[in-house]
Amino acid sequence: MKKISRRSFIKTTASAAAVTIATPLLPRGLYGLARVDTTGYFENEFGITDSLCQKVLAEALSSGGDFADLFFEHTISSPRN
Repeated sequence: MKKISRRSFIKTTASAAAVTIATPLLPRGLYGLARVDTTGYFENEFGITDSLCQKVLAEALSSGGDFADLFFEHTISSPRN
């Protein structure tokens, strides 16, 4: 195991602590891009309306099923430079 100096250890842990503390405080950082707390988000972004969801669920249950749900996943990625 490689020995690490006290100065290097303190510098590294201080940097990690600063990032950990500051990340939630950043206004609408990458986390803000993924927010889905507004009404009509999926309709505006993807054309998925409430009536479409109702039709899909009705079709899924039409064969006698007791339960059906819909799952949507929206992934945001950015290229690394």
